[in-house]
Amino acid sequence: IEQARDAARVVGGPLTQGWLAAVAAEVHAVAGEADASLHALEQAAHALEQAGEEEESSWIGVGTFNQAKLAAYQGVCYLQLGRPGDAVPALTRALDTLDPALKKHRCTALADLATGLIQLREVEEGCERASQSLTLAVQLRHAVSIDRIRKLERQLPPSHRSPAVRQLREQLAAVA
Repeated sequence: IEQARDAARVVGGPLTQGWLAAVAAEVHAVAGEADASLHALEQAAHALEQAGEEEESSWIGVGTFNQAKLAAYQGVCYLQLGRPGDAVPALTRALDTLDPALKKHRCTALADLATGLIQLREVEEGCERASQSLTLAVQLRHAVSIDRIRKLERQLPPSHRSPAVRQLREQLAAVA
């Protein structure tokens, strides 16, 4: 990723540089490198500020990189860094502004939001978001997202019998 970022500084525009910075932030977060992750997120935000409307409109579809996608990257980085209290607002912001056509990104952001909510012990709402993510994942036939929801469900106490938990478990059983 660092080699791609170096190349983008020479030949890429601000959106390419911002997206690569966001990807680097996630890589650093997964590695537990909080300072490097947060610095890369700042660089991604700065790159978005530098991008003009013309360049932003040239990125369409899945490849879009904008404020909504940056918020989703911020959320997943905060989750990886053990900061669900910061992740939930970022992911909520992402979902509020993500293009509805970007279903896979919405699916991922919903799964991440569910994870953050459950980590904050907001199990009911977390399971509702997980259920929404699972619905999209099944529609998209996105096995990786389905597996993420299965893993999340295994983190719930077996004795938890609230309606949202029960619905999520029933939904997962139907997918199997």
